Amino acid sequence: MRLFTDRDVGPDIGLALRQVGVEVELYRERYKSGMVPDERWIAEVTSEGLVILTKDTHIRTRRSERTVFEAAGARAFVLATRGATRLVNPPSCADCLASHRVRGCNARGTVHVRD
Repeated sequence: MRLFTDRDVGPDIGLALRQVGVEVELYRERYKSGMVPDERWIAEVTSEGLVILTKDTHIRTRRSERTVFEAAGARAFVLATRGATRLVNPPSCADCLASHRVRGCNARGTVHVRD
């Protein structure tokens, strides 16, 4: 499984996942020029087989993003947290994601899996 961390997640989680051997592409590395519309990057990374790791729980409620998400057949882990995303225990959360055992990993939020 190859992951893509969007700008809402930030780099920390992606970098921690890399440390445990997960192939992760960071938003800031891919889109060096800055802001890219969600509809564009969702379609692009999904077409390359990447699984999205996001903190944006509103993807499902914004019509244009949801339409692209569903049409592209995107797969995602949505981190539902309060405040800024901060990895409290990087190895355990990263290991959990890396081993595909995620159903409700809770380290300051909940990881929701969507097939």
